[in-house]
Amino acid sequence: MAIHKLPEFVIVKELCNHSKHMGNTPYRLEATYGALISEYSNIGSVFSIASGPPIGYSVDRRDLFDIIEVALAFYQSEWYEKLQK
Repeated sequence: MAIHKLPEFVIVKELCNHSKHMGNTPYRLEATYGALISEYSNIGSVFSIASGPPIGYSVDRRDLFDIIEVALAFYQSEWYEKLQK
């Protein structure tokens, strides 16, 4: 399978392209909040003291980091490991 056919790669690519051009995305994007004030690493950068900083992100209800991990695993197995042989 080519990387451009991997659904997770398509999501990451489209998110990057839409953010680069400041356009709308076809995905439902959400941030999860709930950190304690003691967990704020930089209180000056927090958009809302009541909500706190984001502690997670999701795309169509899938954790963004899980999506990225799938794409990275593809690169690892289909590119990096083959270059080392």
